[in-house]
Amino acid sequence: MGPKGDNWATAIEKLKELIESKFDTLDDDVKLIKSQLDSIPMLIKENETLKMDNISLKKEIAAQAITIDDLDQYERRHSILFHGIHEDTGTGNSTGTTRTKDRDQITGILSSLGIHINSVDVFHRLGKPKPHTSVVNIKFRPIIVRFYGHSSRWVAFSNRKALPEGVYMTDHLTPRRSAVLHYALNEKNPTATLCLHVQWSSHGTCITERGSNPGVLKQRCRQGFPPFGDSSYR
Repeated sequence: MGPKGDNWATAIEKLKELIESKFDTLDDDVKLIKSQLDSIPMLIKENETLKMDNISLKKEIAAQAITIDDLDQYERRHSILFHGIHEDTGTGNSTGTTRTKDRDQITGILSSLGIHINSVDVFHRLGKPKPHTSVVNIKFRPIIVRFYGHSSRWVAFSNRKALPEGVYMTDHLTPRRSAVLHYALNEKNPTATLCLHVQWSSHGTCITERGSNPGVLKQRCRQGFPPFGDSSYR
């Protein structure tokens, strides 16, 4: 065999080796893909397990959140929020002067309700002081009043009709329950035949009276409300 024949033989041999190596690589790729395909059912099962665990965890967290909210509301059981009590926002008033004025106002209001100021454990304004303003219709910060016992709170609510004009009382709700009441007040379905028409709270429970369907809904969390427009409200 001449030089040209030897070159052809060498070239063919190298081509054969290259093709065999490609087949080996392709075989490895096929095995890898098959292995990955075989693992898909197991991955799907693991994913479903994780989903179930996640659902269970969310339920547990929600239950714990309600328990914590119950404890928080229990701590507020002797408290009332008084709204509409005049607040002097003048820059020349010291903290002590402002507190003395608030005490005098609270003393007078409680007296009108048949309660002595000595029944009060502590009282204070809620939120940061507002800067001095010349606006006439300024919204005064509410005053939280915490009594030593539940009986004084009950007397206050029983005699609330004796409150001065412009002053009203509400439960001292947790942020969670305040959001529930806000939801009931503001997220009504305007297209519903008859929506919720009365909302209030009692001892930390948000109560919503339905329309022509007698009875009330008592809720501690927003998720407890049926969708607005539901037949429960009619």
